[in-house]
Amino acid sequence: SGGRSGAVLGSAGRGAGKRPEEMATFIVEVKHRMGKIRDPPNLYDIVQLGSYCRALGCTRGHLVQCLRENPTAKSVGQLHVYYLDFSDGSLDRRGWDEHILPGLYSMAGAVYAARQDDDLRIQLLAATDPSARSELVRSLCPHLR
Repeated sequence: SGGRSGAVLGSAGRGAGKRPEEMATFIVEVKHRMGKIRDPPNLYDIVQLGSYCRALGCTRGHLVQCLRENPTAKSVGQLHVYYLDFSDGSLDRRGWDEHILPGLYSMAGAVYAARQDDDLRIQLLAATDPSARSELVRSLCPHLR
């Protein structure tokens, strides 16, 4: 528990035999599932793949989920691929640009605000009531409401 089950294996080019400028580069992330294949994948897995695409400048990503039938199985068992289209104007890219990215900026702003304000930092650290702490965080990050 708490271990990571996914890994970015790297980027792969599509289009064997083509000139380099004709090849498409995409991210391949593999998730080794313990219980079941998620279809559709968990939102956080899609956000993570979008983060890799954004950071590496790729317009495509493949989230590969594999599930072995039993712990000693030599073959993959079940395999599922989710295709992420991160090209300009695509639904996946618009979701990232319009929802995820502004939330990340808001969260970073809240962290910087807490780092610069000793009283705020003490309030966050000393809050014993989880609902009071959550409300304070929501006041700093309106996108979490």
